[in-house]
Formats: sequence, C-alpha cells, structure tokens
Amino acid sequence: MSELRNEIAWSWSRDKTLRRCARQYYWHYYGTWGSWWDDAPAEVKHAARLKRLTNFDLLVGDAIHKAIARALLHRPAQPCFMPEDAIAEDAQRLFEIAGQQAELADAYYGVPGLPERRALAEAKLAHCLEGLRACTWAKRLFRVPRSRLRWLDDAAAPFEARMVNTEGGYTLFGAPDVAVEDREGRLHVIDWKTGKRDDSDRLQLTAYALFLALKLNLNLDRIHGHLVYLLDPPGRQVESAGVLEDVAPVLGMITDLYADVRSRLSDVERNIAGDIERFEMTEHFGICARCNFRELCGRSASEPSATDQ
Repeated sequence: MSELRNEIAWSWSRDKTLRRCARQYYWHYYGTWGSWWDDAPAEVKHAARLKRLTNFDLLVGDAIHKAIARALLHRPAQPCFMPEDAIAEDAQRLFEIAGQQAELADAYYGVPGLPERRALAEAKLAHCLEGLRACTWAKRLFRVPRSRLRWLDDAAAPFEARMVNTEGGYTLFGAPDVAVEDREGRLHVIDWKTGKRDDSDRLQLTAYALFLALKLNLNLDRIHGHLVYLLDPPGRQVESAGVLEDVAPVLGMITDLYADVRSRLSDVERNIAGDIERFEMTEHFGICARCNFRELCGRSASEPSATDQ
C-alpha cells in the first residue's frame, strides 16, 4: 500500500478558506492531518472534531444535493419523469438523520436559539424543494437518456475521482453537481445553490468547467454553466453563462494559492507546515464567530453569537 501523503491541491473551498483566514486553512488542512491514527496528538484529534462541526444551512444544502444525486444515480437508462416526491422525501429524511447524528457548531459553543434556527432550516429545506419542483433544468436531467449525464457527483466515488492534474503541474480538486451533454455535443454544468446569490458564483462555475474539461478531455468553448438558485422564484432561478471569460482569473487563483501556501511551509517538498505562526489569524473577528476552530485560537468569545450564515 502506498504511503498516504498530504498534498497541496486547489479547490474552490480551499481557496475561499485561505482568503478568509490563513489560520483556519492551517487547522483544516494541516492541523487535523493524521487524526485517524490511534497515537495522534490530542490537539490533532480535537481539531478534527472541530472540523466536523456543522450548521443547519450546511445540513440543508447537503440533504438537497445528496437527494438529487441519488435520484439521478438510480434513474432508468431511458428518459423518464423527475421523481419529485421521492426526492423530497429523501432530502427530508437525510436532513432528519443528519440533524440527529451531526454535531452542530452552535450546540458545541453553547449559542442560544437552536430550536428557532432549526425551524428556519426546515422552512428553507421546504422552500428549496418547491424550487426544485419548478426547475426546468432539474426536469431536463431526467428527460434525456442517462448516457448523456457525463458527470454526477457521487458521494460513494473514490476521493481520486474528484482530482485532476493541470498542465502546469497543479492538482485541481472538483465536485461539480452534474453535467449533461446536449444533442450538439455541448456540455452543460449545473450547480445547485441553496443559499443567496454571490458575486463569486460565476468563478466557482468556471472552476468546475475547467475541472471537467481536464477530466473529460473537452474544449472549454463547448462547456456552458448554469447556476440554479432554488430559493429564487420560478423563472428567475437560473443564471446561465459561458465560462471562457473567467478562465484566466481562475487559473490565476490556482497559481496564487500554490505560491501562498508554499511560502508558509517549513518543508515545501514534503508539504509540512511546521510553524503555525506562518498562518496568521484574521483580523476580522466576525469571521471567527462563524469558525469551527475559534476555540483553538482563543477567540471563542470574540462575538456574542455565531448564527448560521
């Protein structure tokens, strides 16, 4: 068996984490490494527990994404109708199970108002499911032959399936929701959104397109992106765009992250971060109030509350 190694890789979430707080990046990708070993230091094991903390918004998004993916994974090979009721029931069941099994950050840190936030999350889940029922793109994914689904984010797939190497020697990690090929051979990448619109969503979509172009050996000019905001009213849910104009910024983000992280390492060749102080803490305490690792940084009381965002 080959040795398990901690490697630098670029992903949309890693990039957001590093830009938000370098210390959070350290805890997420270095401070928890090796926590699965029995003889791992207590601090590493504790950091891994904090890393697993979640919130209701994440539980809603995860339930929606998994329910859609499971329905697509098990759909017939021939065109069919979208099983709306089955997807809704599965999403609600996944949310309930996760709510019972997962450890919530607000519960861990003793933030008041947990029942109220759970009620809001349940309402949000119902709203997203209604949005899904009205979504033309969701229906289209079932009305085409299954063979035209070129990518489906499968939670059971090996970790390596979500990785690809670029010509520049960088490792790109990607988890697009779903990609479908039309009759003309164009690939349509669809990203389900269960939160509010963000100006950076287009860049994230381009990052997914770049990943799929490398993974499936496609030309980027044949890929189109579609952001589906399930909380928005029908008719205004989808924002579609080509991806070529945003490729250069995304490639710049990839090279910037590699350079930034390497400049902080004590051993670049072995990807070892031996000095935590090279990963400075953010000066924005509002970020700390929503960070799972705030206890380790001595900032667990930096804000009076840490409501889900």
